[in-house]
Amino acid sequence: MRIVIVDDHMAVAEAFAAELAKHFEIVGILTDGNVLVDWLGANEADIVLLDTILPVCNIQDVIRRVCRLRNDVKVVAMSIHVDESDWRGLHRFGAHGVVSKIRPLRELVEAVIHIASRDQPLVDNEIAEETLAPTARQLDVLRMMAADLFLKEIASVLGFSLARVDELVGELRTRLHVRTPSGLVLRAVEKGWIEPRVAPRPPPRGIGNRGNGATLRPFAASAHQ
Repeated sequence: MRIVIVDDHMAVAEAFAAELAKHFEIVGILTDGNVLVDWLGANEADIVLLDTILPVCNIQDVIRRVCRLRNDVKVVAMSIHVDESDWRGLHRFGAHGVVSKIRPLRELVEAVIHIASRDQPLVDNEIAEETLAPTARQLDVLRMMAADLFLKEIASVLGFSLARVDELVGELRTRLHVRTPSGLVLRAVEKGWIEPRVAPRPPPRGIGNRGNGATLRPFAASAHQ
């Protein structure tokens, strides 16, 4: 598929192009959204990757004009806003999908590939978000949560602050739409991101329980081995 990138920061656009070229044919890079419609009148493209923050450019009007001129072209908007109500507004003007520009480049590219493969517009980006693989650090956190470690313990093992671990867990909750740690682990197992862990058999009576009600937490010891 052929893709044209529209971003007023040439260095950013070239970085996108370098990654997208592994999956698409890059047919153009534009730094002015106002020339996009004329460009499409003279050139062929299947996808427009359009930054939504362009100087002196009415993005909604550009998307609408592109869709009127070339209804075969899929407009994928790049937004720095995290409020998905803004994204839905772009959909109403004709965007085929919206990707978050503040995500890591690999995730942005994967989201573009996912949206481009769809025949119908991606009205809700939850589908794209859920199909993205977690980052290496998010995987580390998920594996340790599956090993029944507390967040404070995870922070210690990874050498992170507790706030950073909380941030990683928050990202996973937002992506997977799950609120509880056990729900995150279960969803990660369902998606094949981590292997299910089977709790060890309980120790014989009297081991791990000295009559004071204390019991050993499963998994915690194995995670440090």
